[in-house]
Formats: sequence, C-alpha cells, structure tokens
Amino acid sequence: MALSTIGFSMTQNAKLLFILSLVSGVGDALLLPAVNTTLDRLSVYHTKERISGVKIFAESAGYFSGPLIAGLTTALYGFSNTFLYLGSGLMVLTIISLFVPLSFKTKQNYAKKTT
Repeated sequence: MALSTIGFSMTQNAKLLFILSLVSGVGDALLLPAVNTTLDRLSVYHTKERISGVKIFAESAGYFSGPLIAGLTTALYGFSNTFLYLGSGLMVLTIISLFVPLSFKTKQNYAKKTT
C-alpha cells in the first residue's frame, strides 16, 4: 500500500492510477481480516469486547480525522506531495513494525500464568 501511495504522486496516467488504486484496495482488503484475527488471537476471552470497541473507535476516529488532515496537508504542500508524504510515512511505519519486536500476552501465556 505504501508503494502504491507513493506511485499516486509520481504519475498522471489514468490507467496506472487505476492499477495503483486496485493494488491499494486489495492491500486494504488483505489487511483488515489479518488485523481482526490478530487482535482476536492476542486477547483474552473476557477482554475481546473491550478491545474490539477500542479498534472500532480508532477506525471511526481515522475516518473522521483522515479527510481533515489530508485536506490540510493538500492545502499546505500540494496534491502530489500529500501522496508522497503519506506513502513515505507508511513505508517508515512498515519498516518499524518489521524490526521492532512487540511482546503481547497471548491466550496460552495468560492461561499458563493463571494456573
């Protein structure tokens, strides 16, 4: 998704924009079930509803604040630069998430500690 977002800033060809948009949409479609499954696997049974609520709130806050931030960024830096900055930021977040180990308590670890 980061590469297709950077690609949006570098082309004005309608066919290439369509292909990049398709790649970005497929990436989104693959990401959402993976996030839901990961959160479900990492959460303990009695906290699943709370974690799901926080996730839905974060998604809603993103849907609300995303257009505001994009409009402000577009007004300040221009249309193409907005996609370039967004894609670069996504690329940095991707690299950070690959190399920073996160430690979560899985259901198995929680069950071992409580017994």
